[in-house]
Amino acid sequence: MRKVLIATVLATIPAALILIAVLALGAGTGTHTAQANHAVTIGLDLNPSATPANTATSLGSNETCRDVPLGQSFTFDVWVTGIGHSGNPGLKVFSLPISFNEAVIEITDVNVNYFLTSAGNTVLDGSDPQPDDDGLWDTAAADISEPGAAENTGSGVMARVTAQTVGAGESPLDIVSLDINGDTQLDRAPFLRDADDGFIGDTNSDTFYDGPITEATIAVNSPSTCNPDDDGDTILDVNDNCPNNANPTQADMDSDGQGDVCDLDIDGDGYHNTQETAFASNPSSAASLIEVCDGADNDADTVVDEDGLDHDDDGNHNDAGPDADGDTIKDCLDTNTNTDGDGTMNPSDSNDDNPMAATNDLFTDVEENWVGTDSLDACSNDVTDNAWPADTNNSKSVNIGDVILFKDPMLTAMGNPKYNRRFDFNASSTVNIGDVIRFSGIILTSCT
Repeated sequence: MRKVLIATVLATIPAALILIAVLALGAGTGTHTAQANHAVTIGLDLNPSATPANTATSLGSNETCRDVPLGQSFTFDVWVTGIGHSGNPGLKVFSLPISFNEAVIEITDVNVNYFLTSAGNTVLDGSDPQPDDDGLWDTAAADISEPGAAENTGSGVMARVTAQTVGAGESPLDIVSLDINGDTQLDRAPFLRDADDGFIGDTNSDTFYDGPITEATIAVNSPSTCNPDDDGDTILDVNDNCPNNANPTQADMDSDGQGDVCDLDIDGDGYHNTQETAFASNPSSAASLIEVCDGADNDADTVVDEDGLDHDDDGNHNDAGPDADGDTIKDCLDTNTNTDGDGTMNPSDSNDDNPMAATNDLFTDVEENWVGTDSLDACSNDVTDNAWPADTNNSKSVNIGDVILFKDPMLTAMGNPKYNRRFDFNASSTVNIGDVIRFSGIILTSCT
């Protein structure tokens, strides 16, 4: 967004810029409208040498906040993108007023022999003199080559500016627009003119650029300005494995880069902490998984085949799994029990939960054991009962609400902090489109 200022003192137009106008612009208004090149963007980059480095005709990454020690020189680039798009003419002249905090930095040098010279053209530097320490400084230049010279198109660096830090604190670096006399009309603002005398990025016919501007901030001896410590744990956000939750020791049990205080799966076993806690397994032990009916002690509590439900309403979800015939053999392992009534006894049945339509719940026991749902039950009793894998919110219906929950774990694999076994329907250690496809045929259906 363009910053508009009302100047409290007269801001004169640099004499060199008047010379640029005389040499380069002429008296004609050009054949292009005021909206020529309206998709152009301009801005400031505080680290022009970062790999890949900026050049006259190419731009690397853009850094808009930088901490610089007191008394040190630094450079920043004034860049432009999109010149000449869709056949529009190239850049001929620019003038950009840059404001700064004079108590923090001063401008000491500028080089405009970049974008405007990239085609081998001759350029006149119309920038304000340096050093400049009054808080407002213009960088300006004009291509004064003869008519017919190659045009300057594309993206790149218009000017490389050198500055010096002179005091501790913060200094915004803004490309500004000034209403000098308070009459609501801009007098000094970003100005870009093309090779056909059109006003680049001017959408309101005042000759000035109205498009997007990327501005910046310099911090001097103030590292938290650009790298804040939002949670106050003395670890700057840029290095903090839980930037929004205090974690001063940076504890990370599963070494996944997500600190324990903000990690949804502290032990990295694929089951989220809330799911493990609800089903009485230990969320801080990778050896303690969700207990399923398979003859093993999955949650490492010395008891085998609890089913994660609270049958006796004691508030604990570690009750013994169902034993329909009372022979002390859990139903999932009992050769005399056929839970779904399909004629195949549970130990030999790859999908032995209660019938749903004619196809059970469409998830095998292996898949249900992986995601942590009840392989003997096809429909949830309540919102805490994980029974039907596709019913991810345990509402007894499969609908868009269940699909939406895939947003965070989608395209994650075991080891990724966002991975969640509950959504890995195929037991492949990766949540992907193959899991979402499992909704086919059962979306907008319910169970009882």
